Amino acid sequence: LRAWCTEGTTSQQVIQGCSGLIADGTASDADLSVAHYNRAIQFRKTGQYDRAVEDYSRALALQPDDAGAYDNRGIAYVLMGDDDRGLQDFDKAIELQPREVGAYFNRALTYERIGRLDKALADIQHVLKLGMKSAAVYRTRCSIRLKTGHLDEALAGNAGFEVARLD
Repeated sequence: LRAWCTEGTTSQQVIQGCSGLIADGTASDADLSVAHYNRAIQFRKTGQYDRAVEDYSRALALQPDDAGAYDNRGIAYVLMGDDDRGLQDFDKAIELQPREVGAYFNRALTYERIGRLDKALADIQHVLKLGMKSAAVYRTRCSIRLKTGHLDEALAGNAGFEVARLD
């Protein structure tokens, strides 16, 4: 059962395996941190955002410098509708790991959603500078530019992604 915490094939298996590891009381702090983190991921995947936040918080109590846990907890907060706490966690992830592309991208998405488009564009540009050049990043940059009224910029500079302009 404990092996399911890291090797489970379904969310339910991982949750059961990690719960067993946490409950048995013999795991090291490092193993407990991993168990809470892995279980939190599965809680988030299954829409149990409050439980995910709880487990990310427990993992962070054991490993307070884990930028990935802050980034993922930030996502869970945003999915719960708590943008401010999500942004705080993205900021902390970036503070701990300034080249953490995922945290910049998640922060950009959150800023875009709440209408702070200048900050969203700055973050998405930084994501590109750090080397994350996926379709999702270019789509987000295009969306932000469209929302700020910069149609020509939205259509330009998409690094090989074809964009059709309809006049």
